[in-house]
Formats: sequence, structure tokens, C-alpha cells
Amino acid sequence: VFDSPPFFDLENGNLVVDGSNYSTRGGKLESEGQAGVISGVLMSQKAGITPDGSIVFYAIHVNDVYAYFASGKNTGQLENLTEFPITQEDVDQIVDYAQTTYNVTIEDAESLTMELKSSWIKPAPGLDLSNYITIQADIPKFTKVSDKLWTWDGVSLERNVTLAMVGYHVVGSTANHPEMIWATFEHVDNSPDVSYYYIDEAGNLQERKTFGPDGKPIRKDWLFTDGNVTANASNQMHMELDAREIKAMGDLTISPSSTIRTHPWGNSPDSTYAQNNTDIISLNENIITLLAPGDVRRNYFLVGATWTANGVPGVGNQLPDVRGSKILANATMETYFQYKNCFGCHNGGKLSGLSHIIDDITPLPIP
Repeated sequence: VFDSPPFFDLENGNLVVDGSNYSTRGGKLESEGQAGVISGVLMSQKAGITPDGSIVFYAIHVNDVYAYFASGKNTGQLENLTEFPITQEDVDQIVDYAQTTYNVTIEDAESLTMELKSSWIKPAPGLDLSNYITIQADIPKFTKVSDKLWTWDGVSLERNVTLAMVGYHVVGSTANHPEMIWATFEHVDNSPDVSYYYIDEAGNLQERKTFGPDGKPIRKDWLFTDGNVTANASNQMHMELDAREIKAMGDLTISPSSTIRTHPWGNSPDSTYAQNNTDIISLNENIITLLAPGDVRRNYFLVGATWTANGVPGVGNQLPDVRGSKILANATMETYFQYKNCFGCHNGGKLSGLSHIIDDITPLPIP
């Protein structure tokens, strides 16, 4: 998907075909890292604490409908489109703009606008890459100054590094939903959920216990979680990115934090949302049966999706009337900000308030 013709990589505001620069930048305003905090940096448990270790990197891609829509908006050519396209008339304007201005035919305009955000690690030795979607990319090359400070000169890169995908946001407009539907996926080995409820095949309420009586995860081997940590000691940010420097927080050192999903399937962990949880679990199981044995996609699962009841996003701190997974978060992207819905940050307007990248996109060059 990432390198296929309909998709562009977003690099420093530029739309790039087959781009390969992945970033550690963490500010939500830059839309290339941890959500909700200035610049939280996440690290895998699976590698040594060195600049060669498994820092999480991020990438953003958009499809061709989004790319030409943004180009038209930011050149003033599609000013009459005041929200993300949801009708045939909206799409026709974007298709015509791409054809007349760039001599480009958009083949799959029915997909409407799509924005993808993905999270990746540089795998540690011994990690079975056959279980991961991988890609070749260039990543910042940090220098370790001390246990509390790593620096990057803004130029040096590790070239053509194999990265393994650990998280994936899929966001897109659809009929009656210009606020877009927000879905997220994770790798099955990322982190545990807190215990939650579901309904079994006999219609009985069941609790899925993920932490034992000692308060520690029952399963011990996780990519982003120490198997001996308690839930209360999890999701504590150890370091942040300040310009080009990774700095430890307070008395901590640059090191992996332990991550858990505090809202399984994007809902409160109490029994109120047992049916919602069951629906998503069932959907995942049904999709997996359609994938061939050995298909790497079997190792990823849908955490949930969210949208609004009336297609209108919230404004400021006022959350809209949301549907689906109402407290949706990805453990690799909203690690330290799991208590709000996507629309807690993506609000305040019909375009830039929703998609934090659109205003900063440099229009595609006209041939």
C-alpha cells in the first residue's frame, strides 16, 4: 500500500512518491509522532538502549484524492470545497482538477480522501520479521551523549533500514461523514489490554483477564511491555523530543516505558461495553479466516473505529456525539494520551481542525 501508485508519502509538507524518510518527531502539530503530548518518544523493550535500538518511527501517507484535494485547496483552486469530499459532485471536482491541471487520471476516486499514519520499529536481532509487515526506509541517526541525552544533527541518516510495522491508523471520508471515520490497527505482540468483558457464544458475559492477582501481565512476552510491571506503573513517558534532542524526563533515563491499552477495543473496560467488544472481536476473527495461513496480515488486528453521529466534529474541548469505539487509541501512537477519543484532538474545523496536515502540504508541482 505505502509504495503503491495511489499513495503519496508526506515528508516535511511535501507529497513524495515512494518516499522513505521516517521520523521520530513527536508533536501533534507536526503530525508525525505521539499524540496529545509535545513530543513523547516510545522505545521497544526488545533492543539495547542505544541509538541503534528500537525507537518508534512514524510515517504519514495520503491517497491521490487527498493529495490533489489538498493541492487544489492550498492553491485556491478548490475553495468551494469546504469539507472533505463525501458526494459524487465533490469527487468530480477533484478528479477534474487533477486531470486539467496535472493531466492525471485518478483511478479509484470512490475511495474518497484517505490519510494513513503508521508506526515502525527498527527490529532487534532475533525478532522474527516473517510476522511483520516490513519496509525499507531512511531514519535519523542519533548520537548518544549520555543516559539522559541523545542528539541528531538534522542531516545524518541510517539508509535503507528494514523497519517493522507495529501500528496503523486508517482515516477516510465516506458518505455522510466529512469528519471522516477513524480506525486503528496494531500488531498482536505490542502490548496487553487491561482486563475487559465480552459475550461468549452461549450469550454469557465473560471477563477476559489479562493481569494476574499480582497485578502483572499474565502473558510476559510483549514488544512494548515489561512482563513484570504492574498496570499502575505503565504508560509513563520516559523521554521527549526537544527539537533534535531526545531528553529523559526528570530523574529517568532514556529507556523503554511499559505500555498497556487502558481502553480495550476503544471502550471503557467495564461490562457496559461487552457487546461492542464482542462485535470487534468477532469481526477480527472473521477477517482472519479469509486470510491464507502464513499471511502476515493475520498478525495485526482492528482495535476499533470511531465517527460522529451527525458528521460534525467537536469544537475545542467539547467532544462531539461519537459512535463506535468511543475512547479509541493506538498503543504505539497515543501511548500517553489514551483517555480521549480521536476527536478530542481532531476537531475545531471541517478541514485543518480534523486533519492536522492539510494546511502544511505544499501543492504538487504543475508539470
